[in-house]
Amino acid sequence: MLLATLLSRALARRTNVTQSAPRPGADWLRHVASISPDELLAEIGTRASGLTEEEVAQMRAFWGENRLGGTERPSLPRRVLAAFLDPFTGILVLIAVVSVLTDWVFARPGARDLTTPAIIAVMVLVSGVLRFVQDERSSDAASALAEMVETTCCVERAESGRVELPVDELVVGDVVHLSSGDLVPADLRLIFSRDLFVSQSALTGESESVEKHRELSAGDAASASVTDLDDLAFLGSSVISGAATGVVVATGAATLIGETASGLASAEGRGRTTASGEGVARTSRLLVVLMLVMVPAVVLVSGLTKGNWLDALLFSLSVAVGLTPEMLPVLVTCCLGKGAVDLSRDRVIVKRLDAVSDLGAIDVLCCDKTGTLTEDRVALERHLDVRGAEDPGVLRAAFVNSFFGTGVKNLIDSAILRRALELDPSVEELCERYDLVDELPFDFERRRLSVVVGDGTGETLMICKGALEEVLDACAFAELDGRTVPLSTSLADDVTARAEALATQGMRVLGVALRENPEGVGRLTAADEKNMTLVGLLAFLDPPKASAAEAVAALAEHGVETKVLTGDSPRVAAHVCRAIGIPAGDVLTGSEVEALDDEALARRLRDVSVLAKLSPSQKARVVSVLRGEGRSVGFMGDGVNDAAAMAASDCGISVDSAVDVAREAADLILLEKDLLVLERGIVCGRRTLANMTKYVKMTVSSNFGNIFSVLAASLLLPFLPM
Repeated sequence: MLLATLLSRALARRTNVTQSAPRPGADWLRHVASISPDELLAEIGTRASGLTEEEVAQMRAFWGENRLGGTERPSLPRRVLAAFLDPFTGILVLIAVVSVLTDWVFARPGARDLTTPAIIAVMVLVSGVLRFVQDERSSDAASALAEMVETTCCVERAESGRVELPVDELVVGDVVHLSSGDLVPADLRLIFSRDLFVSQSALTGESESVEKHRELSAGDAASASVTDLDDLAFLGSSVISGAATGVVVATGAATLIGETASGLASAEGRGRTTASGEGVARTSRLLVVLMLVMVPAVVLVSGLTKGNWLDALLFSLSVAVGLTPEMLPVLVTCCLGKGAVDLSRDRVIVKRLDAVSDLGAIDVLCCDKTGTLTEDRVALERHLDVRGAEDPGVLRAAFVNSFFGTGVKNLIDSAILRRALELDPSVEELCERYDLVDELPFDFERRRLSVVVGDGTGETLMICKGALEEVLDACAFAELDGRTVPLSTSLADDVTARAEALATQGMRVLGVALRENPEGVGRLTAADEKNMTLVGLLAFLDPPKASAAEAVAALAEHGVETKVLTGDSPRVAAHVCRAIGIPAGDVLTGSEVEALDDEALARRLRDVSVLAKLSPSQKARVVSVLRGEGRSVGFMGDGVNDAAAMAASDCGISVDSAVDVAREAADLILLEKDLLVLERGIVCGRRTLANMTKYVKMTVSSNFGNIFSVLAASLLLPFLPM
């Protein structure tokens, strides 16, 4: 068995195991996907009736809690230390130490003066405390967002049956029941499913839901992507329709999403150099180099001219102290703190104080399309008959289909219901007139949804909506000018061409078909979806935000180029981008990105603003390539698939409604998902950066002037002037 059955589950059930559990990852998930449900229960050491409380405690002791390790805050001492770790602070501490040592060694006991190190200590303390307080406030605000809602799930326990428990109380071996609308609380291996469809968009970026089964029925567990294994459901996904029962096979950091969070935490632990951080480092290196050059030079010149090498050494150390802008850390922290306060007025949480200047430094903003540039809601734009004319009958048929569908109402269903009620409130009468008789839920093989309704007279009506090509396959007739006629090839081609024309406008097109008194009612199968009558088309659009075009133009005025990195189709992405003023003449796809090396990709990115069908790793690679070209990059996202790109950017930006991993990877959290807020944030960041830069220039130039004056005087005067 894999990993010696993961260190023998039997031992874990019988003894109190105190050692840390292994982190099996993708190999373990592939393994549990490839065995039968009975083998799985036996191997993990659980049963369909659930675990006892004693077994739950043992499982938790071995596997750990169902919490993402990457979202845990560092300890208080580490947070305090981090607040004082700054290049400028390091220089001041070094000078203070040197000052104390020289004063202790060379000064007479009664003449020792600790004024300089005392002043420096105060400056360092004030700077560190300000930074610590600001970071703590931001972290508390971000944590409060995550704790506003506690998610529960339905768990089978041996002693109490089905109970609702918080998801963080789950352990490996728990049996979980899922239904429409539930969030998947951990990585599960399904042991029962019925018409189960889940959305994995937070993991993969794909907007379409996927069907899951009790057994591995498609693909090869050894070669397919883990997320494509259709008998596994993953933490971070949600149930769109159907029902299922699954066994928890991974919790917390061992889940697929937990691996992502841990990877981000590890990357953050290794350190990330941002644009403003590199600027601070350059300034610090400049000051250190100047000291290393000037101190020996001053010692040599003063020693040769005055003949007292000890006084020359003390004089050179005084020059080094005078060269350093002691107030710099305090002023930098105050500027950043003021910027964070200003951003908070625009409903922005600053998690990392330096992110204020990082935001001001960006010259490229990479963002997703859905919800950022668009309203994140689907609007029904057209309801057309077969000839392309507006037809209320098509909308009424679609309304009945969406109303009586038993799955969670997706964006398309909500758009149909909303539009129908807006145009004709009397459609509510259809809800009372009809009753649901049977249903064929949507799946990705048929790509359509059919409901059968009856009106109490014994007559039934099947209403089908779905992808146009699949609906046409189920149709033998079409409704034309109120008559039912055979669906000829030329008529089908005409309908398809009309749908393609709508698609070029960025719309998603569905077909609607009817069949009276279908066969197989009560035991409906896909074979009964035949000889239907095509009645029309539905065209949907996720409209651009009203503020998107204004925000993109405002960003451009500030020298910030907007690039769209999306998992959506190139055609839809290009249409939305053109509508808001982003050049979309050339769209780069994920497959093209994969085929290019970094140098070739960098050349393409100079001219391309829209990239579509990207995977999470491809988004992160695009960000890294842009930074490699010397660009300062901000990335705005809200899904697990965006977390890696945010971590790779100079400034990661997320929203309050984002998944935990995305919020953790972000440096800034917007409480309002609007690019105009971000544009104001960039202005605020640049103002903060400008204030910091002005102070550095003024102080360093002033100190240089003073030091050079003193050096000149030391050459002309018979004594050392300090």
